[in-house]
Amino acid sequence: MTEEELFRKLGGFNPINNFGAPKENIAINPFTGKPIVSNAGQLATSMTRGIPQLATGVLDLAGLPFTMSGLLDDKDVFGSTAYLDSKGLLPPKQTGTGNMLAEMGSSMINPPLAAKGALLGLAGMVGKGSKLPTKDTVKFDPRFDDRVREQVKLENVKPKIQSNNIQENVPQVSLTEFEGRPFITSMADRTRADGVLTGIGDVNFNYGVDMLGGQGYPFLFPKQQWASGELPVRQMDELAKIIKRDTGQNPIHIPWRMAPTGGDFSHMTGETMIAYADAAMPLKQKKKADKLIKSLIPEWKGMSDPNSVIQYSEAPDAIRKEIQQKLDVEFRNLGGLGRGEARLAVSDPNQLNAIDGGIQNVGEFFADSDILFKPTQHRSYPYVLQGEGIGQVKSDKTIFELLDLNKRIQLDKKGKPTGKIITINKKNPTSDDLRSLQMKPYSGTITEGLLKKLGY
Repeated sequence: MTEEELFRKLGGFNPINNFGAPKENIAINPFTGKPIVSNAGQLATSMTRGIPQLATGVLDLAGLPFTMSGLLDDKDVFGSTAYLDSKGLLPPKQTGTGNMLAEMGSSMINPPLAAKGALLGLAGMVGKGSKLPTKDTVKFDPRFDDRVREQVKLENVKPKIQSNNIQENVPQVSLTEFEGRPFITSMADRTRADGVLTGIGDVNFNYGVDMLGGQGYPFLFPKQQWASGELPVRQMDELAKIIKRDTGQNPIHIPWRMAPTGGDFSHMTGETMIAYADAAMPLKQKKKADKLIKSLIPEWKGMSDPNSVIQYSEAPDAIRKEIQQKLDVEFRNLGGLGRGEARLAVSDPNQLNAIDGGIQNVGEFFADSDILFKPTQHRSYPYVLQGEGIGQVKSDKTIFELLDLNKRIQLDKKGKPTGKIITINKKNPTSDDLRSLQMKPYSGTITEGLLKKLGY
């Protein structure tokens, strides 16, 4: 595998230039250049990451009064853990409880972790200090940006929306109305489908960002039920035609909700970061940002040119995500916008703290209709299945409850089945559970028995 192939396979993570870059959880073997995907390898990576924290933890603790007060960013404390992360000098942080415990164990419990916990707990008791949200008061899923100081910023994100009011007029429906109907499910991100984002807080954009959905997509565009890349759309179309042939009915469509980061593929997150930088960033920094983007998109005209957002949205996914990452890491404290803030700004307000895998909207596929190519202004998803939105379901049910799936086959890091059977928590599915549904579209039938199981 070439470096370019590896780069694209990892979603834009360059194993040479971006080793240890923040927000990535894929470790690269420095001797082979290949990703570390085994459990043992990830565990070793976590331990390797934890050992240096025996020293960096002291510097973290010394800088705590400045980082907690907002005077300094964690990564600006020379020699700190965050500093080494930002310079790519630590292996990438691994996900999963076991890996987290391994990192904590090898670091002998980084002192700032305990100190921050104590300070935040004290602040909560006396009603002073940090404004970090608690579990009881949080208004958004913390995974929009899991960096502690960034979550404080997210509390103050106030998007300015020039609304089209379409979402307010979506009818409310019940699953009981569809008894006997076959259905198809697919994933849908949390991005907003409601007018134009014209600014955030006291920053007014020089050009707006269209909010196109997401879950609410079919209610914006008549006769268009779902949009994606060519392969997923053709898979869905084939399944819809089979269902129509076998049942004589058009299948209904019930998409399931992705994680808060699921909208990063869409053009809206990056366009928002660019529009904000254009309006708020000092000229010197804006020129640096333009130069950076131009190195990735050679025909880049500059963020002040409204046509540039089209250039961005039409760039490959790996390039778009690299631009998001670089604007976040290098410019968010220089007049720019953090990626987490952008994610939150372009998200549907009704999904800010909603459960992963949750069901929300119901539509219908026109199984006898042809696939459309680029029929809308949603440049991220060029292929469209025809149909129409029906309504919105007020429900706390997940797609696994609807499919009545209790078990799944375990997948490895490459998405290949291992043969091991995993029990699914249907009411609170994990990211791996949902990942298993991304391989292909799933279908079922809304029967009387299913409705009873769901509590209707």
